[in-house]
Amino acid sequence: MKQLLKQLLLVPCLCLVALSARADLIVEVSGAVRAPGPVVLADRATGRDALAAAGGSLPNARLAGLALDRPLAVGAGGKASFYVPFASDAKPAAPTVATAQPAKEAQRPPDARRYFTEALARVRSGALPKEEAKALAGRIAERDRPQIFAQLSEAARDREDSVRLFAVAFLAETRDPQGTGLLIDALKDKEPHVRALAGVTLPQMVEKVRR
Repeated sequence: MKQLLKQLLLVPCLCLVALSARADLIVEVSGAVRAPGPVVLADRATGRDALAAAGGSLPNARLAGLALDRPLAVGAGGKASFYVPFASDAKPAAPTVATAQPAKEAQRPPDARRYFTEALARVRSGALPKEEAKALAGRIAERDRPQIFAQLSEAARDREDSVRLFAVAFLAETRDPQGTGLLIDALKDKEPHVRALAGVTLPQMVEKVRR
């Protein structure tokens, strides 16, 4: 009888373990991935699972050294984070002992692609597209804009209205001629705000080229 009672008490415990094993895990994926932001994965998910849920890595990602097959560490609140570093995140080599005087550490140039990815993640999380575009335009120098043109092109064709508005707003702030084709396509966008902003920006961009 006592043995039967122990077995009956064990059943609810096993059920709780099974339920917890199926619990969802919210993971904030950031860095050199195609679709940064929060993703929902199964408990005990690995870094490889998080990378796949974020659309895979960008060409300039540095995957060497990442523990992709290790379960993600769950922090406070039952959430986890996973950052895929950019190739430019690599630390510079330390000076050798033979160096007479330690050279001053060279300042790493701003990573325009990283700035763009972070701003895009904030827009997807609900930040105002025009404000993020204005701030981003102030952070990326004109000489560094070609670095983000591929990402900008993808954003201009994104399925989310806010992302497309963010891309057009960035062009409105910079009036960069390389984005002329994107603005022409945006004139046919289904979202009125995107069309309107493209219609205002395109003549200004053309006028800038003529000067």
